[in-house]
Amino acid sequence: MAVALLALKDRKAKRWIAGRKNWKARVSEISTQLSGQPLWIHAASMGEYQMAIPLITKFLKTYPERSVVISFFSPSGYENTKVPDNCYKFYLPADTCKNNEYLLEKINPAALVFVKYDLWFRLIQQVNDKNIPLILLGFNISINKWNSWFYGGLVQVSLNQFDLVTVLDENKLDRFAEVCSPDKIMAGGDLRYRNVLEQVINTKAQPILDKFRKKYAQLIVCGSVWPADLEILAPIINERKDIGWIVAPHEIDEKKVNQLTKVLKRPFDLYSDLVSSGGDDLKEIIILNTIGDLFHSYRQADLAYVGGAFGSGLHNILEPAAFGKPVLFGPKIDKFPEASFFISKQIGASISNNDDLEKMINQFFKQDYFIPKKEILKIMSDSADQTDFIYDRIFGLL
Repeated sequence: MAVALLALKDRKAKRWIAGRKNWKARVSEISTQLSGQPLWIHAASMGEYQMAIPLITKFLKTYPERSVVISFFSPSGYENTKVPDNCYKFYLPADTCKNNEYLLEKINPAALVFVKYDLWFRLIQQVNDKNIPLILLGFNISINKWNSWFYGGLVQVSLNQFDLVTVLDENKLDRFAEVCSPDKIMAGGDLRYRNVLEQVINTKAQPILDKFRKKYAQLIVCGSVWPADLEILAPIINERKDIGWIVAPHEIDEKKVNQLTKVLKRPFDLYSDLVSSGGDDLKEIIILNTIGDLFHSYRQADLAYVGGAFGSGLHNILEPAAFGKPVLFGPKIDKFPEASFFISKQIGASISNNDDLEKMINQFFKQDYFIPKKEILKIMSDSADQTDFIYDRIFGLL
């Protein structure tokens, strides 16, 4: 009901409802295409799906005769995800016993994997009752929610029903182990480290950005920028003409791009226009208004800024680090253990205002704070290696 009321005004909520209208037909269609007993993965949105990509890839290589089904909660995840061959996606419907019985009958999964935090409590109970293995990958929850009498209580009951729980924040491991058998819970689980490092190997050619890179001795890429990030970034972007800037808004629709262009006081190009024209006459700023180019653009950066941590939620800071680039981000990072890890290793830094941003940029170019590229890449590689043993634990449950 709440989503239905919200949909009267909210475009995303309308897409959420529209996507679920024919969910049974979609699941029924998927069931006719499955080969072998599939692995079912639930990801709330795009970030959670990206965390699961290495597991999906490994499963399909290990069991080429089997399929993967992926359920989403958010339209931004469902609509923007192109799944691999022999993978099928659908919107997860309301968490009712009747809906769940239909899903389990049609999918008949070898196991169900929840990614990070989006737990559907009735579904978990029904899967557990059928003795289907349950896995929670990269579990992360704030201590406030963990301690809340209602939601925290439901999480703690559900946690004990999982066969394997991997925890992103080692500092919370003991707390979670109080309600989950120690042999079922383990630190680690952020498989995105391996994913981003493998993506780097297949970096996309960007000749226009290569040309732009050559114009500047110093270049900063700002990815997934929200309006709150712009308030901090815009004054510095407008002032620092010694730096080349590539800026990617969080969403690339005309309204969001216009919000960005209105605060810029320096000449800029839209990347889509440059691609169409060949990019012969480059201005001082490139606005990356295309899909699929942000990750590869981090290759151009000396320093990166990743948006979202002034309100909505920090986006993927592992991506620039996979190229050996240090990264700046906003202050709201409690839900993102990778941010605290980056700060502790001097790969990243949190900023709260314009002065912080200016200070960290200056410190970077004076080589006064962040560790060198070679050391960043070593830490990223070591972190990826530490997660590889998780596959054996997961596949051992199938």
